[in-house]
Amino acid sequence: MQGTVEWTGGKNMVGINSNGQRVEMNWEDGPSPMQLALQMVGACSIVDVVIGLKERDFSKVWVEMDSTP
Repeated sequence: MQGTVEWTGGKNMVGINSNGQRVEMNWEDGPSPMQLALQMVGACSIVDVVIGLKERDFSKVWVEMDSTP
């Protein structure tokens, strides 16, 4: 797995993975790098749950997270 993050001016950045997929970030007007980091922890948890329950019947999975500065 490879990726880069490039500052694009002002408060903007773009993350680019090895497939060329891009995630735009802005540390003031959102989504910020810390918000994305928290959401990605939730996304990884959901992947584990969906893969672990693949033989069961379910239609919705979500993770609620809270982080205080």
